[in-house]
Amino acid sequence: MAPALRHDPSVGNPERYRERQWVCALVDQWPAGPAPQQVVVVSCQRQSGDWAALAGLNPTRTLVLALGGEHGRPLPWLQHSGLRVAQCYLPPTLQSRWRTRLPLGPSGFLPRLPPVPWADRDVPLSFVGWLHPRRSALYRLVSGHRLPGPLPSLLRAQLNGVLDGRVVPGSVLRFGERFGHGLDSDAYAQVLRRTQVALCPPGTRQDETFRHWEAARSGCVLVGARVPGTGPPVLPMPSTAAALTDLLSSPDLLKHQHARVGAWWAQSGRPAQVAASLAAWWAAG
Repeated sequence: MAPALRHDPSVGNPERYRERQWVCALVDQWPAGPAPQQVVVVSCQRQSGDWAALAGLNPTRTLVLALGGEHGRPLPWLQHSGLRVAQCYLPPTLQSRWRTRLPLGPSGFLPRLPPVPWADRDVPLSFVGWLHPRRSALYRLVSGHRLPGPLPSLLRAQLNGVLDGRVVPGSVLRFGERFGHGLDSDAYAQVLRRTQVALCPPGTRQDETFRHWEAARSGCVLVGARVPGTGPPVLPMPSTAAALTDLLSSPDLLKHQHARVGAWWAQSGRPAQVAASLAAWWAAG
């Protein structure tokens, strides 16, 4: 029987938050065997020392899913509560019987569309997202220039108009002003399912991003920052446009990497596999 799912007020609207589909899938697909009686979802981003929904809970029957919070540090209040916590962005070195890393999963705001077969994909390279300072290497790669601090809106608009196809014919490159802005969700999902190579630079404070999971689910070859722990296979970001061209001109390598990503998703990335990993950690404690 699947655990009961509860939400702390810190999450906001429990029917509409980015990780909802992922969280519900993990709970619904919890395997047979030892299981918490309930799973309580909290936000690491909006809290003032404790979470109302956790008051008085039985630590031996409750699993806390702590979302957000790119600081990646164990939460002090939860450390002393006796509750067991699966927390986003937690470094693998800090995992224990009391806390484990919770993978981000794909954004629930992104429609899940069937991937286009590899041979039929017509977008050789794509990136849609926020161009912040930790992505300066990506900016230099696609523009040939250093990132001039925060990217002015006018320059961003100009880049969006000229970079498609400049580095690689048929590429789709879109830069937003902040997280979640670039293309609308439907258009972005269409791009991903047709993409061969998805650029996956680091997030603002951590290397793991929703893009890693969305691109892996879509069967793309991931190029950029590696996800700590047992994340999807990722090739390093090329340092020059010439190196990127060489990578995209290596069909055997790309096809092999595409197969590796697909195998990882089937064996480790789907909600059922992630739920099984959480269940094994829960049972071992």
